[in-house]
Amino acid sequence: MADPQEFNSPSFPFYWRDWLSSQRVMLMSLAAQGLYLRLICLRWAPGGLPADPASISTLAGNPPGFADLWREVSPMFEERDGLLINPRQDIIREERIEFRNGKRRGAEAANAKIRAQRDAQCDAQRDANDDAKAPSSSASSSASALPSSIPSIPTELREGGKPPARQRASREPFIAPTREEIVSWLTDSGYSAELFEAGWDAGRIGNEIGKFFEHYGANGWMAGRVPMKDWKLAFQKWIRLSVEYTNRQPEKRAGWSNK
Repeated sequence: MADPQEFNSPSFPFYWRDWLSSQRVMLMSLAAQGLYLRLICLRWAPGGLPADPASISTLAGNPPGFADLWREVSPMFEERDGLLINPRQDIIREERIEFRNGKRRGAEAANAKIRAQRDAQCDAQRDANDDAKAPSSSASSSASALPSSIPSIPTELREGGKPPARQRASREPFIAPTREEIVSWLTDSGYSAELFEAGWDAGRIGNEIGKFFEHYGANGWMAGRVPMKDWKLAFQKWIRLSVEYTNRQPEKRAGWSNK
């Protein structure tokens, strides 16, 4: 079983057909169903739910008749190491981890193949250039027949008067980040601390990460019509445009109210 601390996804799949076809769920009151849904949302975050009902009631907002609601909902959870867990949710979490790891392994294999093809092309081009620069046997014999008083022609002049151009360094292929890598970079770089100082909260930051990931993931990580080169700079630009958009909203609302 995976440790919840190792997987902090901002979303989880909700299987509505399983929900509506579950006899245990359908026998709950609507209020109990709402409590259950709220608790599994809280349970998806790293860690678990406290085992004592008083703390559960506080997390749920102290709904009226909590004792009766908890009697309906509590069978859906199991206690483990002093925390409440939902077995079905842990299965879903394992599936998401395996899916994420599979995508990462596929991307690494594809990138390795691209690098191997690029290296092979560079080697072939280098060999072709070396063959073109090598003197022929007839040219070698002619050069040896020249009088010793005639100075030899410098190599760079024989090749057109210019020294050979240095080979351009190849750019590493772009590797799309995962949501977790974006979150880690925000923390390690200190950018999240800057956002907190600017008045952002964790919910807003997580929402922007989700929108950024879904937008560029849907279009194949293209920046306009060209492949993206640096997702970190792209994310900072995304945040800046979000701030500018938010700042323009009061002006628009003021304009509408004057019409």
